[in-house]
Amino acid sequence: MTVRRALVTSGLLLALLVAPGIQVTRAHAHPGEAHAIEESGAPSREAPRNWHELARAWEFDPGVVIPLLLTGALYVRGVWGGGGLRRGVRRREVAFFTGGWIALVVALVSPLHPWGEALFSAHMTQHEILMLVAAPLLVLGSPLAPTLRALPRAWTLALARGSRTRWWTRLVQTLRNPMVAWAIHGVVLWGW
Repeated sequence: MTVRRALVTSGLLLALLVAPGIQVTRAHAHPGEAHAIEESGAPSREAPRNWHELARAWEFDPGVVIPLLLTGALYVRGVWGGGGLRRGVRRREVAFFTGGWIALVVALVSPLHPWGEALFSAHMTQHEILMLVAAPLLVLGSPLAPTLRALPRAWTLALARGSRTRWWTRLVQTLRNPMVAWAIHGVVLWGW
């Protein structure tokens, strides 16, 4: 399945979820959410009930929006800091990173997020966008070099010196081993 087809399919599923007149019942995607809300006494936010409410339901949590804006700004500065596309950065990498960044915005800031708090299917759509769309596109965008170019030169040199230490090199080589990466993935998934 191509990325374009996955995005179209996700969009169609989202459109079906938010069709006008749909009645929403509160469903908690993670165990313990309902209990935590009841104990805290904090009022639960009402989920959007129609297209009009959904269009105004963007989630501007500073813990999400600020890192997104910061990473986007660093990437843009690293890619176009000299007035044009810098040497060594391919247009397709910029397109991949931009697509991945937009997928993060869709999953975490757009009206999909409030729907994800009310509908398990929307919540799982968020997970799929993060895992199957955003993550691969961000990796294909090769953001390390542009991001390092955006940082002050002293920071970049310090990071370069730190990355050449013996313990760091061994750690990176160990983490790049497919079996180690698979085991870490399994432990994190099981623990979560």
